[in-house]
Amino acid sequence: MLTIKIDLIAKLKNTSEFMKAYKDGDEKNVFNGKSLIFFSLSNTDLSSRYEISNFLLDKNIDVLCKNKEDETVLHVLLGQRKHDIEKTYRLCERLIEKGVNINEKDGKGQVALIYIIRLNKSDEELEQLYNLWFSQPNLDLTSKDSTGFSAIEYARKFPYRSSLIERMEKYESKRAY
Repeated sequence: MLTIKIDLIAKLKNTSEFMKAYKDGDEKNVFNGKSLIFFSLSNTDLSSRYEISNFLLDKNIDVLCKNKEDETVLHVLLGQRKHDIEKTYRLCERLIEKGVNINEKDGKGQVALIYIIRLNKSDEELEQLYNLWFSQPNLDLTSKDSTGFSAIEYARKFPYRSSLIERMEKYESKRAY
């Protein structure tokens, strides 16, 4: 019988299968240079993504590492296509509380806010995430990525990000003083 490694189970299987295969200490291991939470955050089964990731956070898994693409756990989570925004918000909140830097750049120089901007959701649907990001000190809206765009410039490319753009401009104008 073929045994699937715990990293692939975290990414491809449901919570029940993960819990059956999980052994104490798995959260401390590195798989192909990545913490186990990188795999659970990219699970396409939404319930399993949130349940496994929260379980690993409860086990104090290392969240301050990056993958080969220089992405943080926030980049990986927010880079997924499907989301339950309420659960994504709560997971982001936990990751930030555990010290993940919202201004950390990935290998393309993009902050996690750019990943939020790209989500296929309205500004209204993303309001909770916006509130979380804007509540953090020193939110980086202006540093450029490898293509020469900042988060605020990126938001301007999307016609459905008008309320976010207004909020970003207001935030930047307050920082100018």
